Amino acid sequence: MTTARFLRSRLYLALAIVFCALVPTSTLTIYYVQTQGMCLKAGRVLSADELRQAVLMDLVVNEIEDLFAYNWREGGDYFLVGINSPVQETDIQKIINTSFNNGKSLEENFGLKIILKGRKKENYTSHDMIEPFTLMAYSLYGGDATVYLSSDVQEMAFAKLDAGSQSDVPRKITAYRRLLGYGNHYFDIPSFSFDRKCCDNRDQNDKDYMEEKQQAYDLAIETFRKMATIEDYPPKFYAIVSNCGDILRTRHGNIRVLGSDFEDGEMH
Repeated sequence: MTTARFLRSRLYLALAIVFCALVPTSTLTIYYVQTQGMCLKAGRVLSADELRQAVLMDLVVNEIEDLFAYNWREGGDYFLVGINSPVQETDIQKIINTSFNNGKSLEENFGLKIILKGRKKENYTSHDMIEPFTLMAYSLYGGDATVYLSSDVQEMAFAKLDAGSQSDVPRKITAYRRLLGYGNHYFDIPSFSFDRKCCDNRDQNDKDYMEEKQQAYDLAIETFRKMATIEDYPPKFYAIVSNCGDILRTRHGNIRVLGSDFEDGEMH
């Protein structure tokens, strides 16, 4: 073995030893700062308002990206996403009540700016998310419209989570997820779904459509009636949020809530 080769082999060995020594140390360091609530992307702990704004942005972006991917995968313009900011009327029940047979489209009734139309994304900025805002995902081919109100998205203190959810925390938030910054923050991200026909008047000359519209309206009103009479309805589903405001989701884009069964391999 030449002297040069000998020295090179010793250098590689030394680098390997240093690497093996540093990797566990750096991993433990990252794990520690993550458990302390630091957002590594920002290099600091986000304020409560910064974290909430990051969650709202993540909610909007993921709704667009997931449905955009679905539309391309299925080869059709199936889903749309709209946003209304700032919302002048945040009472969904009142909007539904005043939307029936008023001659306006769903978009007009909710004041929506379309930011995803099938396989085409429209430009939008943070100014489109001035609070309070409504985020809606729906299809023109039938089915439910899903609505999120920004004012309803709030962080829940760990102490206020129900006992069942608290007992699930150690089992559900694995060391791997803690390493990625999850386990310190939980947000209530409620949504409400209803058949869009209740508030969409684009096909009023179609008798069958109007019958379906009446059924959709009656169902929406009945749902609101139950919500007002059943205690703690709708149930609370707490989203698991990272220190940087990323909502933990499955690889299919669904929000993973505290207390649900999942494995790390199901996450993206």
